[in-house]
Parts: sequence; structure tokens; C-alpha cells
Amino acid sequence: MAVALLVGLVGACASGGQNVDTLLDGPSNAASFELFPGVVADGRQPAVFLMRPGGGIEAVDPRTGGLIWSSGLAIRPLLVIDGQLVSQAEVADPNGTFPLVFLDAREGGRVTLRAEVPVPRYVRPLVDQGLGVSFSVSAWEEDGGVVVAWDYLERDAAGVAPQPGESPWRHRDAGAARVDVKTGQVTPLAGVAVPAVRPLPEKVKRLLDAGELRQSPWRVGPVLATTVDRSSDAGRRRVVLRRWHAETGEPLPEVVLLEDRPVARAPSADLRHLMVTSPLPGAGAERYLWSIFSLTTGERLGEVRRLTSVPPFCVFGHILLYQSQPFGRRIEGRWVEEPLKLRAIDLRNGTEVWSRLVRDTAYRGLLPPSR
Repeated sequence: MAVALLVGLVGACASGGQNVDTLLDGPSNAASFELFPGVVADGRQPAVFLMRPGGGIEAVDPRTGGLIWSSGLAIRPLLVIDGQLVSQAEVADPNGTFPLVFLDAREGGRVTLRAEVPVPRYVRPLVDQGLGVSFSVSAWEEDGGVVVAWDYLERDAAGVAPQPGESPWRHRDAGAARVDVKTGQVTPLAGVAVPAVRPLPEKVKRLLDAGELRQSPWRVGPVLATTVDRSSDAGRRRVVLRRWHAETGEPLPEVVLLEDRPVARAPSADLRHLMVTSPLPGAGAERYLWSIFSLTTGERLGEVRRLTSVPPFCVFGHILLYQSQPFGRRIEGRWVEEPLKLRAIDLRNGTEVWSRLVRDTAYRGLLPPSR
């Protein structure tokens, strides 16, 4: 079995029509996608599936935060396919497998299918990371089934670097299997490749090869889009959205997104929106301004003032969903700690609509001494 295996999930995007200047409302309805580990979004219902602290999965309406259903029969959502939520299940004794549970994504989360993916006996299919050990899972749709790829790392917990020539890893392994979503039949795969990305049109590829573009454009339905920096007549830097027809490579009109000095910019988890982050003056609790744009049209959807720079995010209509990492701060002389949450902001007025706790799987315990 391969020691290192490159896996990933590339969200497919589909347009709501052929008019590229029409704002697409909500995440891609071509496929579900992982917003961040433990949270999967699906624009077809719409719904967001998240790991519940203490165990189980909740299905939530992204627009209101209302609970659609909950289940204690699985612990981590991976992918929605054919109306089923593919999920990792808890296991006390792995015994050479890690279990998958398929839940009805629409009708109350009932179990529709079960499957067992084979793993070496030393692999512990954990959900929570431990000291020096982690088990990560990716899933994507392929040929009418679902490919589930796993990666296991286990190292000795030591506070010093290994000696020259000594491997720090006790176990380092990876594998994958294809699961039939109708029968639950599991077929182990000898190797697996990242889902293929469609090639760029030749006109756009030449711009990338010549260094005119600093990154490969994102494919958003019928559009390819990326951002470039240009100088205005006043000498200020502009963030400009460049667009092309995804099939022909013919350029579309450029859109000036803002005239500022942003500290970061990043696409949404489903590659349909763009967040550009700019610093705010002063040293208050709200240190950054998030400006949200459509990657299809360049239309500004709204602005949000927040403490952190660029989190994982997506947009449902006018609702911005984002990961709020655990943090602590002093409020009126008291130290207040905030746990991991999924938060929702109304982009029309910048107010928080709802928030929900998400199971925090990161290891935050003690570390071994360095001496």
C-alpha cells in the first residue's frame, strides 16, 4: 500500500443558466462540498450537515439555522450523493475496517446503507486527533459511486527531533475504496488520483504560462475567473476580477472589485464567491473588513467586520456561512473562550443570524517537553 497518497475533493460547479452576467443564488447544485472538516453543505435542499459536539450529526437549514433532523448513528459527514449523506461512523474496535453509514439526507436521517472499508489492523479510524496520531478522510463522486480515501499518520510523541536517518513515523499509510451507493459493495483501490480538473482553454493557458496571471483561474459554471492587481490613475492598487468564457477562453469584461490594499483574498469552498479581506484602522475587536463578491459577475454581495482574516466560507443567497475557530479574549476583565462554531451572517446588514457548535477534532492537549 502506498505510503503517501494524494487525495482531495474538487467541488464541481454548475451554472443556473447560460447568461454569465446573472448572479447565481446559492452554492453549486451540481455537488455537495466540504465547507471545512466536519461540515458538509448541499445546495440542492438546501442543508448543512455538521458534526455535533459529543457525537452525532445535525442537518441544519443554512438560511435560518433551524434543525432539519439529527442522528446519533454517524459522527462525521463526508458527501451527499443520490440524496444520501455518506458519513463516517464511530467504532470501538476497528478490527481492520472503518465503517460508513449512509443516511437519508432529506427524510429524517434514517439509515439507508452501511459499508465497511478495509484498513490495516494497526490503523485507528479516529475522528478526533490524538497526540501524534490522525486519521483523515475524503470522499467524492465518481462513475456513479463514491470514492472514499483515507490517510493515517502515527508518530512517537517526543519533544525532540529524530536522529539523522531515523523516521519520526511509527505508521504512515493511506488507501482508498469505491463504494456502490445502491448496494454498499466495497471495492478496494490500488491507487487513486485527485478528480480530474478540466483543462484551460488555450487562450487562458497562454496567459498563465506567460506569467500574466499569478494563479490558475477558478472555474465557476460557464466562467473562468481570477483576480489581478492593477494601479489606478491615482496610483492606488485596484483588485480587478478577470473573466473568460470557460469553453472558448474569450475574455469577458473586467470588473473592479475594490480600490484598497487587501491583506488576503480567497474563493469560497464551492469556488463560487470571493472574499477580499482588508485591515481596519485601530485596534478594536473587529480588525478586518470582509468584502464578498460573486466570482461570476463581480457583484458585491456585502461587507462584514470580523476579528480574523480569511476563514473557510460559502454563501447561500444572502447568508454567509463561515468557520469560527476557537479563540479566547478578555471581556470586561473576564477571560472568555469561544469554541469551534459554524456562524451565519446576513450580508444585507452584517448581523449574525445564527450559530451552531461544531465538534472540535483538533488535539489541544499537552505537548511533550522539548528537553
